[in-house]
Amino acid sequence: MSYRFNPLRLLILLVGMVAAFAAIASDKSVTIFPAEGNKTCSDYAANRVVLSMGANSPVTNSNVTLSGPDMTNDSDSLPEQVSYFLSADGKSLSFSPTSTNTPIDYAVLKSGSTVSVVIYPAGGVTSDAHLSIPGPSNTTMPISSFSLCYNLGNSAPVPVRTTTPSCSDQMSLDQQGIACNGGAPVLICSIELDQPFFGMKTGDRCCVCNHEALVECDPSLPEGAAGSCPGPTHNGAPKEVQTTIEINKDPYYCLSLGGTRTCYYY
Repeated sequence: MSYRFNPLRLLILLVGMVAAFAAIASDKSVTIFPAEGNKTCSDYAANRVVLSMGANSPVTNSNVTLSGPDMTNDSDSLPEQVSYFLSADGKSLSFSPTSTNTPIDYAVLKSGSTVSVVIYPAGGVTSDAHLSIPGPSNTTMPISSFSLCYNLGNSAPVPVRTTTPSCSDQMSLDQQGIACNGGAPVLICSIELDQPFFGMKTGDRCCVCNHEALVECDPSLPEGAAGSCPGPTHNGAPKEVQTTIEINKDPYYCLSLGGTRTCYYY
């Protein structure tokens, strides 16, 4: 499957949640944000594949093993298991799945109607500690229940490469035989709908037609500085438009262009 984008200059970004707390109450999270109500794992996944295991009124000061449904993308049909430990005051949680093949994608912690959602890096984690729910005046609140959310199957991103080759150097995209037509410069990417896409990383199939290779630049630098991006009319190039592509193993992909976000189901 291929997509053609024009204008030439594109900034492809991954969109993440913005951290809501200054102090991150977790050893391995990327983000923690607050919520309220009776929230579950399914409230924070735009698909039907997310699974969960957790506890209402969790046991304190003791190692406890939980079981959850089997992951759909692992090699066995056994239930998933995790060991957790909640501190004696009920305010600090740690967990470790019994198999490293059970990465946890995010966690939902509750203290009454107060909720903290702990988001882990893409690919999930196989352990975490010091999970807590921030309270007023730099306090922490007792954890009355929690859910560990898994089965999303996202892969961890790899560094974005600094150059997007010219299609003349890479005429076949993903063995689909996509070739350039004459005309204006166009960026072509081949995206597999059932695979993660993190932008123009090593291994992603993207190239630019009717133009030399694209070289990474830093839009935060003033024009003319080393490593800066050309101005909007530099050499007649079209003005840069920020574009966001979101794609993973959810049954959707979303494209944001010029402030308009459109999603497609497949």
